[in-house]
Amino acid sequence: TPGALGGIYNALTFQSGGLAADAYARSGEAGAGPLADVGPGLRPWSESPLYGRGIGQQLTTGETGAAITADRAVGAVIFFDNEWLSTLVSLGALGVVGTAWFILGSLFVLGRFARRVRGPRSDLAASCAAAIGAFGVSMFVFDAFAFVQSTILFFAIAAIGLQARRLGPRPADF
Repeated sequence: TPGALGGIYNALTFQSGGLAADAYARSGEAGAGPLADVGPGLRPWSESPLYGRGIGQQLTTGETGAAITADRAVGAVIFFDNEWLSTLVSLGALGVVGTAWFILGSLFVLGRFARRVRGPRSDLAASCAAAIGAFGVSMFVFDAFAFVQSTILFFAIAAIGLQARRLGPRPADF
């Protein structure tokens, strides 16, 4: 089809309307892209970098009023579309380290187990490791813990994969 590759390229670039441009759109405002609030999100994090602002302490634009104009939400609460940034602001560096430790630890343990064991348990562990890794990466582009269904599914997949390690005979060097 003529123009298919050019259309895909234009959809992914920083041009107006492209996916990359949308990720940086409306910095500091409600409905901003997942990468647009990195700069504005680091300012409140710098006030309490180790422990964060606390869960439930929402970041606002600082303006008063409830009028919503065509280009700006006045007095709106800013919800980050980047779970890593949201965790950094609300729980601080310790919260990010704990979250990354659980995700990366589960990923590496299941990946190592899948390489050393053969059979259905290996396939299950590899599938769970892939899902855990994809969830960790996807946390950069949506507020994953705000969606209870995705959080419960993530922990269920991690629990199933980690439990598969305990069932049956284990390799001697694991």
